[in-house]
Amino acid sequence: MASNRNCSRVLVFSAACLLQWASVTGVAAAPSAETEVFLGPPADSPSSQGVRPLGPVGKGLRVDLPPPPAPADAPSSTPAQKTESAPAPGAASTLGPAVVGSGRDLPAPVNKVIDPAAFDWVPQADGGQATTLVLASPEARALRAGLLIYALPNAAQVSFFSASDAASPAYGFSGSEINRSLERDRQTRDADSPDPVLYWSPVIEGDALGITLYLPAGIAPSEVRLAIPKLSHITARFLSAATKLPIGPGASEDCEKDVSCYLDGWGDVAPAVAKIVFTTASGQSSVCSGTLLADSDPNSQIPYFLTANHCVSRQVEASSMQTYWFYRTRSCNSKEWADVVPLGGGATLLSTLEHPDATLVRLDRLPPAGVTLAGWSAETDYLAEKVAGIHHPRGDLQKLSWGQITNYATCDIYDASGAAVCAAVGPEGKYVEVDWSLGLVEQGSSGSGIFAGADHKLRGVLSIGEIVGCEQNQRVWYSRFDLAYNLKFHTWLAETSACNAEVGSWAYCSNVACGPCAQGQGDCDTDAHCKEGLVCLQDVGEAYGYAPTVDVCEVPGAIPPKLSCDLANGSWDFCADARCGPCALGQGDCDTNSECAVGLVCLPNTGAQFGLPATVDVCTAPPAGACTRVNGDRQLCSDPNCGPCQAGQGDCDRNAECAAGLICAFNAGEKYGLPATLDVCELPPENPCTKSPGDWGYCADPACGPCQAGQGDCDSNAECAAGLTCVYNVGEQHGLPATMDVCEAPVAQ
Repeated sequence: MASNRNCSRVLVFSAACLLQWASVTGVAAAPSAETEVFLGPPADSPSSQGVRPLGPVGKGLRVDLPPPPAPADAPSSTPAQKTESAPAPGAASTLGPAVVGSGRDLPAPVNKVIDPAAFDWVPQADGGQATTLVLASPEARALRAGLLIYALPNAAQVSFFSASDAASPAYGFSGSEINRSLERDRQTRDADSPDPVLYWSPVIEGDALGITLYLPAGIAPSEVRLAIPKLSHITARFLSAATKLPIGPGASEDCEKDVSCYLDGWGDVAPAVAKIVFTTASGQSSVCSGTLLADSDPNSQIPYFLTANHCVSRQVEASSMQTYWFYRTRSCNSKEWADVVPLGGGATLLSTLEHPDATLVRLDRLPPAGVTLAGWSAETDYLAEKVAGIHHPRGDLQKLSWGQITNYATCDIYDASGAAVCAAVGPEGKYVEVDWSLGLVEQGSSGSGIFAGADHKLRGVLSIGEIVGCEQNQRVWYSRFDLAYNLKFHTWLAETSACNAEVGSWAYCSNVACGPCAQGQGDCDTDAHCKEGLVCLQDVGEAYGYAPTVDVCEVPGAIPPKLSCDLANGSWDFCADARCGPCALGQGDCDTNSECAVGLVCLPNTGAQFGLPATVDVCTAPPAGACTRVNGDRQLCSDPNCGPCQAGQGDCDRNAECAAGLICAFNAGEKYGLPATLDVCELPPENPCTKSPGDWGYCADPACGPCQAGQGDCDSNAECAAGLTCVYNVGEQHGLPATMDVCEAPVAQ
């Protein structure tokens, strides 16, 4: 027992303690998994590719940015200069991700909640309507759009395409898929983070990105509330090599070895390795590498994906992940590419570790058929193993390096100078050093694996390395996979036992012992949690005998069985209840037009006309001159047929849009069951603010200030809320006069 206590005190696991810990916890001393070929689904399956994307419709709305200034907007972490001589022993510049893009702020009218009337809505053959927005950034090789979504109906569809390169792939997403991703990000974000939660579009080739928004029949444009404050301006190509650039196809060192020359020996695990791109809230996009992993259950094919913590360490980064499969040449040293398959949709962060440096995620969409799930081993003995590294140096097509493990090591990822410091130690080290005899690794190789043995088992994750040229020996260090497995990753990768959870219970379908779920089973979070060919329907559990909020696997396009309605016409949420709505003419209580039958609108406080209480909102034909908006619509208070607004109604912009005696309270929606960013009319507090946001001296007035983000007029930082700064002459970006000074979050340097 003394030895157990000693092991519990140490911060670094020794091999002996790991074996002892394994015997106590029941985790096998050297568990492993075999490489598997991923069998499906077919590339055109809804569960792998989402909804069918739409191209441009109508004239659309277009926003053109000026050319980016140089070098201010250039990526700040371009590959470091090659060293003329090797670094001092033990010290190395971390290779890190290859930065390929930087953020650009978008102007009005798209950087604030966009007025639906600004779009050209085009009727569709099925009774729905669609509109297109194009965002252009000159000199970009690719773009990503950062969407700030306040309200998006689950039945809506959002498509992303290149408006400058018709041959590039397009991507389609349902509103429910986007909403699930955003809800997951909001639940896991850092509480003190000042960054908004953005939904990042896939990487779109070219300098103009198109977005087409489709709304089915019965959904009004006013039910969509979104802004697009950011673009990621990417200076690297992903799907072409027309010109050699610092990052991307053809960018790696000449001594790198084309993996296609070694497929006879390594063709089993090469298809498991993917290039990944991810984007932060600032708009910085970076490239790393990673590996699709098998678990210990030969009967499951869950898309677990391994990369480095210093690449992806937060859920918002995982949600932005885009992977590129079969990203290699068609044959040895050929100029012709294989059939590359880009996959959007992001991933769910399962576990991440700083030491050893490793992250495990589960892809939200299934990868293409023909990739492999790499086998792995948690064997603790590493010394003298010969290993191959398969990776994407500088975002290039896939390469292979060959070498041998020489030492265990302990590493501090960053010292005071920003370099990494590694030192050789005994088996307690959380890293292993690799000496290459063929090829090397570069920025963008980070997160890739090393494979060992006749069965090519994954053994480590690339973490640290010297930045050198072909003429120099390179020292690199990989995180030990056995430690990551025993510390955290065994929860997902270990051989599963019988399912002991109840169908419909939380995370049932993602439980490796229970899922993926069959038709009618819940609870899923994404389509990947359902069996092949099924999709995950959100909040339909009650129709299947589960709790109302349970998500259920179903056939695409299926309508959940409707239970008998036991609510009375006019009762609260009658029209929103899946068993009762949408409401027919004269029925209420509705909240939005989408809760009424096609062609009807939800009119507030009209119940008395239909024999219901006066305050009930009723579905009816839109009368001439009557208010057809509902509480929360962006122009409710300014619409002459609806305003001025009463207490608890919004959205307002100025006090004049509120009834006498009320003020327009900024970002007060949450108090009234509306989106938190909605401005709502309410009774003034004691010592009321008699000015409106944008009035001269508003922020300096003790009754009004300090100002929140997007409010003005300010004259100094002291007139802004904590953490904000007063930025001069930016009013136009916030719907105010151009010369207005406005409080904003400071721009990250």
